[in-house]
Amino acid sequence: MSKKLYSRKPVLLLSFLILFGVFVINKTQRVTHIQADTQEYVLREKVEANEEDWQLEQALFFEIDENFKPIREVKPGMVLGEQDVCVTPFYSYSSEKVCARTFSFDADMGKEDRELSIGDMVDRKASISLTSIEVPPLLNGSPTMDSSVRQIFTEEDGTEHWTLRPAGEMINKEVVAGNMYPGETQTQAIIDAGEASKTKSFGINYSIEGTANAKGSGTSEISISKYQVNDCGAACRNYSNPTPEKYLSGSYVLGQSQNYPGYYENIPEQEDDGIDDCDTNTTFINMDLDTEMIGCTPSLKQIVISFFKEIMNIFDADRCSSISGADENCINTASIVVIMESPWGSKADCIDGKCVTEFNKLRNGSFSIPNADESQKIYVLTTCYANIGGYGNKALSCAWDIDYITQELEFQSHDNMPQEVFPDRMDYMNFHVWESENRTDPVYKM
Repeated sequence: MSKKLYSRKPVLLLSFLILFGVFVINKTQRVTHIQADTQEYVLREKVEANEEDWQLEQALFFEIDENFKPIREVKPGMVLGEQDVCVTPFYSYSSEKVCARTFSFDADMGKEDRELSIGDMVDRKASISLTSIEVPPLLNGSPTMDSSVRQIFTEEDGTEHWTLRPAGEMINKEVVAGNMYPGETQTQAIIDAGEASKTKSFGINYSIEGTANAKGSGTSEISISKYQVNDCGAACRNYSNPTPEKYLSGSYVLGQSQNYPGYYENIPEQEDDGIDDCDTNTTFINMDLDTEMIGCTPSLKQIVISFFKEIMNIFDADRCSSISGADENCINTASIVVIMESPWGSKADCIDGKCVTEFNKLRNGSFSIPNADESQKIYVLTTCYANIGGYGNKALSCAWDIDYITQELEFQSHDNMPQEVFPDRMDYMNFHVWESENRTDPVYKM
């Protein structure tokens, strides 16, 4: 090999490397780089409304693991870094026992890009869901209890023991176990599951329907994932447990034991008490709360309501048409019905384990006067907000079935010693409503 050729080899090698580098850069410029730097990704789905084949396309967010597999659905707040996330509840409750309440508001119908005449119809669709819902602290029971007896009475010297058990602790597990026969495993499994359910998140179904100048309907749920801690704890059996599951399962065992096998599978429709529980005989107690016990709607699926207005006169025609140039808004008063379902169930729901209402009716039946007025139902009302697409948040009142509390008071007033003094039912309820309104202790996540 000549000395001249040998001296040119480094130059040739350098030229080759430069050309190869240019080639690689040119190719890689056409490649889209994907960087997985978050813990969420988005799936899209279409949610169909029940009428007119209208579809609402929405994004569902999921938390993923290290293998990019979805773990659970989350609200956008989690994606945006907010601390509060509306979780999908561990338990979900629906029943035939409902409370329907009607709310009206002025709906801005917008303006049609056409000339309108008398008799024409204008309409607009909107998604709707309950957002921030005040949860009554009554579900947490009395913040203070002085003994494990948990009885409601007044001593001779006037000392009051107006205790209120947490919603999940209304029945002692020992009472449920008393219905077991030796060696039985099914009831024990129900008791164990009830004990394991303490302070787990739960959801209560609700529906929204259009009525006056509105149509459409849908169902969603309120998610409750916060609770407050009570004093004395295990020593007073004052466990912090607003989750209904233990009360429901215990009532199921006790309620089923008072009827023959298969009774609840064959209830005639006329015997079912699953009707609208809120009527003219229902007592409503308003709760003025300043609490962090707030529920929410966990799903991004919205209920779709169609609002409509009939053009009744030339003034409506002008207001509702952009062609007219009128300054007034096209307004129509519309009504929606918010239907909250009771987690405590109806008689027919007893077959599915939601047996609190039926159990209380059976247990207290021996104390009741035949043909007496039984319509002494009590609900509490808390503030909740309905987010209506295009209309913003509307303040409503959500109705909570707390009649199980007065049923327990009635049972104890007849079951205990005759000389014991018991509070009037409304005095008792008003006291605990006041107590709940004035709770300032911390709220914890389930």
